[in-house]
Amino acid sequence: MRWENMFLCSSGSFIPSRFPVADLAVDGETDSRLMRDIDIETVAVSPDGMAAEMAVHAASQALDRARYRGDDIPLIIHACGLDQGHIATGAYLQHALDARSAKAFEVRQGCVSTFTALELACAELTLMPQTERVLITASDQFHTPQFERWRTAPGTVMGDAGAAVLACRSAGTFALVATGQHALPEFEEYARVSALTASGRSTALDGVLANRLVVSRMGAASFMRMLSDGLAKVVLQVLDEAHAGLGEIDHIVVPNLGRSTLDQLFFAPLHASWERSTWGFGRTVGHTGACDPLLGLDHLATSRAVAAGDHILAFTLGAGFVWAAAVFRAADVPDAS
Repeated sequence: MRWENMFLCSSGSFIPSRFPVADLAVDGETDSRLMRDIDIETVAVSPDGMAAEMAVHAASQALDRARYRGDDIPLIIHACGLDQGHIATGAYLQHALDARSAKAFEVRQGCVSTFTALELACAELTLMPQTERVLITASDQFHTPQFERWRTAPGTVMGDAGAAVLACRSAGTFALVATGQHALPEFEEYARVSALTASGRSTALDGVLANRLVVSRMGAASFMRMLSDGLAKVVLQVLDEAHAGLGEIDHIVVPNLGRSTLDQLFFAPLHASWERSTWGFGRTVGHTGACDPLLGLDHLATSRAVAAGDHILAFTLGAGFVWAAAVFRAADVPDAS
């Protein structure tokens, strides 16, 4: 879908302390091999507490940068993939941000949740003239015993973070040009808790095990081709709607997956440039679920890596399987304050 007069007027992020990947290894031989393929340098690990607390930190930063308060926000959409430590996350965000008059709800669609939240926010802004701005927040954390950072998702190591953007109709940091999603829901069975815990060795969700089940049925090459084809479909769709070719994209916000996985999924099939991507930043954080795209955009804005008029492609994929992508144009790059 192509969008007109939709902007991200500010952003915020909360990245907790980062630890060298080697310090998180639990199986020396296996993890050494994985570290070589993944090439993630450090991983963000939050202290004990609710995941949604990180979203509050990021949202407060985004509001401060835009010079708004919580009671200026009529709608909050929280994106996440996992339990947030609260059965009413929307109410928690309203309370913590002092956004008492806001409507607030949660979108839980795995790693693509942020893209869905963005489309919902833009639909609200398009159809409801009284809504002047929408706060989109995201957070995910991967603490034991529910998760193991090495095994929650294959081909990467998981990190914790919070992120936020403020969507509006007035000029902002990034203009939203196009969004799109593509799904193959027949693969949802591999995201069932029963499939993710089938090994019986622990109650932690084991994405590596689920990945092996898919590979055993369709073969490794066919599985990776299916994943890369699905991603190419949605990326080329949004580029077409944005009237841009991949060669015209100045920056690529990638999910913080392992280098080998990203290469097979995106860079090799589409002959894309690693130098234009946020991979150098992402490999210092780890894969933070729904937060990855917002963290990447905030990094571009605050590091002043973009110039007015630059085009940015962001994409991700999630269990189900679902692929999502968006194209932005840099409009008004703020001071990194």
